[in-house]
Amino acid sequence: MRTILSRTHKDQAGQALPLFGIMVFVLLGFVAMSIDVGRYVWARTSMQAGVDAAAIAAAQMMLEHLGEADAAGLIEKAIKKVVSQDLKSLSAGHMGYSTTEVGDLAAKYISG
Repeated sequence: MRTILSRTHKDQAGQALPLFGIMVFVLLGFVAMSIDVGRYVWARTSMQAGVDAAAIAAAQMMLEHLGEADAAGLIEKAIKKVVSQDLKSLSAGHMGYSTTEVGDLAAKYISG
């Protein structure tokens, strides 16, 4: 009986190093994945901010083209006011407001 236990104990020696090696690669994989996901979210936020700005500028240009210079001017003034007074930064993720909140601020300034 004693020889079976001692033989089993000897067979398990040295298991920590391979497990440690495998876990290091797993941990590095998770770190790399979190960096990639963070960059993806940052890029998506930056692109969304650009698309939102383009949509507002397109509305302003359309109104100018249709001869509604006063309405186009109101949009331009509202955007300038939002950018200069309300936003903390123009960097993605550092504005202090969501896209919807920025649009609501612009609409508030347009309506008076």
